[in-house]
Amino acid sequence: MLENTQQSIEKKEVFRLGSWLVEPASGSLSRDDEVIHLAPKVMELLLFLVSNQGEVVSKEQLMSAVWPDTFVAETALTRSISELRHSLDDNSSHPVYIETIPKRGYRLLAKVEEYQETKKKSWVFPVLIGTALVVVAGLLLVFVGNLWDKRTASEPIQSLVVLPFESVGTGSESDVLTLGFVEIIIESLSRIDALEVASGTSLTHFEHNSKDLKAIAGRMGFSKLLEGSFQMNPTGITVAIHLLDTQANSVLWSEDFSLNSENMREIANEITLKVAAALHLEVDSSKGLETEERSSDSFEALQYRLTADHFRNKLPDSLDKAIEYYQKSIELKPSYSSAYAGLAIAYMGLGSWGEDESWAPKAQEAVSRALALDKNDPESQIANGIFLRLYRKDFLASELAFKEAIRLAPYHANARREYGLLLMRDLGRPDEALFQLLEATRLDPLLERNYVHLFELYCIRSEYDKAMVTARRQYELNRVNPHANRNIALAYWLLENSSEAIKWASRAVDLYSFSVRDLFFMRSYQLLISLYLSEGDFDQAEEILERLEKHDPGNDTFWEEKGLVALYRHEYGVAVSYFSKALESDPDSVIWPMGIRLTTYLGFALQRTGDHDGAESALIQSDKLRTEGNSVAYERNIWPAMIFQDELAVYLLRGEETNAVKYLDGLIEHGWKACVLVESDPLLRDTFKNTDLKDLCDSVKPELEAMRLKLEMEGLSLR
Repeated sequence: MLENTQQSIEKKEVFRLGSWLVEPASGSLSRDDEVIHLAPKVMELLLFLVSNQGEVVSKEQLMSAVWPDTFVAETALTRSISELRHSLDDNSSHPVYIETIPKRGYRLLAKVEEYQETKKKSWVFPVLIGTALVVVAGLLLVFVGNLWDKRTASEPIQSLVVLPFESVGTGSESDVLTLGFVEIIIESLSRIDALEVASGTSLTHFEHNSKDLKAIAGRMGFSKLLEGSFQMNPTGITVAIHLLDTQANSVLWSEDFSLNSENMREIANEITLKVAAALHLEVDSSKGLETEERSSDSFEALQYRLTADHFRNKLPDSLDKAIEYYQKSIELKPSYSSAYAGLAIAYMGLGSWGEDESWAPKAQEAVSRALALDKNDPESQIANGIFLRLYRKDFLASELAFKEAIRLAPYHANARREYGLLLMRDLGRPDEALFQLLEATRLDPLLERNYVHLFELYCIRSEYDKAMVTARRQYELNRVNPHANRNIALAYWLLENSSEAIKWASRAVDLYSFSVRDLFFMRSYQLLISLYLSEGDFDQAEEILERLEKHDPGNDTFWEEKGLVALYRHEYGVAVSYFSKALESDPDSVIWPMGIRLTTYLGFALQRTGDHDGAESALIQSDKLRTEGNSVAYERNIWPAMIFQDELAVYLLRGEETNAVKYLDGLIEHGWKACVLVESDPLLRDTFKNTDLKDLCDSVKPELEAMRLKLEMEGLSLR
């Protein structure tokens, strides 16, 4: 029945499910004036249930049908069912559409009927502003439900976040011991049925107090919270544990334990049993604790490795410290595969994640040792996947390594995040990347790096409203992080609110220490300079340049920013000089966030000075760099800015307006909406004479307006 029924459903353009009109092609549900857009996997889930209407479908069947070639945890299905119920306005306690059959699966209750009208409704933008308000409100509800996984009280799954324990003792010794014990507790808690456990230990490198972390966890939708204090004293170690209900603001259970290095597993097991009893949940006794061996040396090695992980999370300024602790861990336990894996990742970090080949031999040696010691260690597979991706450029082998890591540890946030980066940046599979990055965020919701990459993906997908929400989450975690402030600024600019963008970009620049000279440092300055230039405020742009030079006298790395200012001032000869100097040190450089190469800007400046042969030579170099540098992503059409923006600029500089129109039309067809980058750039703006190009950019304005309205309705404008 399943195969024939599903084929008939898929052939229908539209069908009715209860009171809802379902349009699989557009991924939407509608009734009256209400429209809900489902994520692709949620629509696939619905279609599979429809194909088996009235029958019980097992979880295994659903996961096999909806995620046939992907390793996913059962929680992905649970969350998708929850999102589908929410979209259908259903209630799991008194279901009308989807019934949960305990220990068996799910059943679709509502009647499926063919849609009789001959003409299908269209829900494509632009729409009337009243309808747009309803649409975007529905979209945000779906997004928030998907990203933060807020569940109703009737849902059987509960969520718990384990915050970093307070360490009261003798400095670093107590801190190291705390990290090791919390890791064991988290692993033990994963044995509780119907409880999703997330770690907040990644926040230990931020200057947060306990009250801050509780508020953050509550805003992110965690219904339960485990916290503790860890104290070393002459008579032993005391751990005070508290289980809190974040919604009722009450203590569910609290107890003190006496601890030593030999009884940590027993204490962790006891804590798990007490938490399960307090939450009225069952513990899966078939799952045992699989932490390090019992010897004190092994546990001390675990502590050093976790401390090293902690410093590695403080990129880029604590990698040397991380390497020091990984090496201490290896000295205590030479067979420690996870320590070798972490050491390899730290070496790759010192190599600017693959850009400095001098660190490759050390990274490769550490990866090889990790795999030789234990190829079934997910940490070894993660390190191998990163190395294959960054240094070997063997993306298919890298994917196999990440998939193996996820098979070994489905709840490993780092494995999900690194796999998501591969899918996003190298394999051109943004939908799969979104799933992996959302999983990483759900599994480790208090790690800023997850939000950094999720923000990047939403920008690539031109979902700037979701990018803003993600940037705000990062900002809530660490308000003094310049990166978070800069991301908010970029989201504002993409949403065409330059005044707010300037305000937040200025905050990002003010928060940076001039001892920090990483990629994000320069991008923050480039963004602020570009914002001032696009507004015609050349004096402010030059003032930012003066601040850079004042704090770093004699530095000759600001040629590209100076060239950009000269370009806006139409001082093309000066721009040629600056861009030429910049290209001597970095021939593949790109001005961020416009995504236009310095060679292309040089071609524009040379063209304006009358040197057409020199201009064409520079454009040929841009063609070569663009094709070689982004070949995989380019062929798979993922549309990051540095691929398409530069190509559009080259078309216009060569006077190929027909190709430019066709190319821009194709970009917009694929969902691109960053026309502000076109309209504000001197190269594109000055050659943007074809009215068809302007009309194409104007066509995305209604969608941008809808995004702004949605954010304002949800109070996320940050004003």
